[in-house]
Amino acid sequence: MIDRVTAGSWVYYFNKYDSEHDSPESDADTHEHGKYLFFSPNETRVLEDIVIEQFKERPYQSAKLPTKPAKDEDWVLCLYQNDNRYWYDLREEYHNPPIVRFRGFKTDAKTRQNEYSDRYKSSQ
Repeated sequence: MIDRVTAGSWVYYFNKYDSEHDSPESDADTHEHGKYLFFSPNETRVLEDIVIEQFKERPYQSAKLPTKPAKDEDWVLCLYQNDNRYWYDLREEYHNPPIVRFRGFKTDAKTRQNEYSDRYKSSQ
């Protein structure tokens, strides 16, 4: 029920489960397409487990993981959604330092504007 495709430096996951939202759209304070970000220093399997768990539970469209981490940076999971209605749920479920750090929701517009954290910029 999950299509997995490796292209370039990313592994893409596409959700084929027929799941429904379990929170109303009104729970979102951002109604723009974007991604929830999760970081882990060396636990790529844990990040992939998040993809599988969430695809079964909620109608996320897609996700991606890098095939290798950025220089001096953690592994990152991007879990795509049309709004941020699950911000609090995901933070509660998956913020488990040092194994997984949930960093929130980032809109595609902010990504296109090259708005990145200072930590990420310093690692490049």
